[in-house]
Amino acid sequence: MAQLGLSDMRIPISLALAYPNRISLNLNRSLKLAELGKIHFEEPDLEKFVCLKLAIESVNMGASGPVILNSANEMAVARFLNDEISFIEIQELVESALDAFNGAKCANLDEVLALDNDVKHWSMTWKQQSQRLSTSV
Repeated sequence: MAQLGLSDMRIPISLALAYPNRISLNLNRSLKLAELGKIHFEEPDLEKFVCLKLAIESVNMGASGPVILNSANEMAVARFLNDEISFIEIQELVESALDAFNGAKCANLDEVLALDNDVKHWSMTWKQQSQRLSTSV
């Protein structure tokens, strides 16, 4: 199963401008799969797309991995949008959270919610923690 569509930046731009409503677009063309013939997929470059690599690693950590990844990413993006960390530091914060909380238990909803809360609180002081570690070495 796949969701396929035209590659046209007017689509996401219109979604962003009109949210939560939709703008009717006349793209003057539609996706015709028969004209594509075939679709070619390649392995992703996990060195270039580090966050994709982290997502794959989080799944391999077990039930807690995706919880840690999602919680840390939510806070990292919020901190980036508030100019507290740089764009590159989003990936660094998420990777640090996965390391810091590796092995956390996540067997029921209460543990999931507690882990989510713990990771979010930890993420709010991540930069100060990493600065303290680098200056003490």
